[in-house]
Parts: sequence; C-alpha cells; structure tokens
Amino acid sequence: MKDDDQYEITDEEIVALVNCDDNTIEDHDQAPAVEPLRVSHNDGVKALETAMKYVKQQEATRVDITMMQRWRDLAAKKWNSSGKQTSIKNFFKQSQN
Repeated sequence: MKDDDQYEITDEEIVALVNCDDNTIEDHDQAPAVEPLRVSHNDGVKALETAMKYVKQQEATRVDITMMQRWRDLAAKKWNSSGKQTSIKNFFKQSQN
C-alpha cells in the first residue's frame, strides 16, 4: 500500500485480510471495482450553498463567488428538471363519496 497513497481499503477488504492467512492475501490491484458514490442534485445544491457560505467567509473574490453561484444554479436547474411535474388534472379530480 505504500506505492499507492490514494488507495482506500473498504471494511470488507479489512475483514478479508484479518480472516485469511498469508497464502490467500490478494493483491490490491485485483480488488473489485467500487462504483463511485452518486450525489443527488438536491444534495449538490445544498453542498454548493454551504461551500458558497464558506468561500464568502474567506474573503473570496467576486469571480470566486460568481463561479460558485453558477455551479449552484446549474445543480438547482438539474434538480428541478429531474422531478416529475404533476398534471393540472390531478388538482381538479373529484372526490368519490
């Protein structure tokens, strides 16, 4: 692992290493590929709003703040477009008594 400082070992890999003997230890290059965690648009908007607050506290330039606002606006746009729009007919359905 000293050759690859960026390699993160999972809990399952730790358990496997603890439970196996020296002859069955697998090379970390053969570890199963882990799919990266997907961040939802909603979580992205929240994270970017928090990041914007932080950047403002650090006396960032107007360019820095504008860039953060653009990313936040893009995430918000994607979040809004990913939702299913309710049909107006659903608001006028008669209740059945």
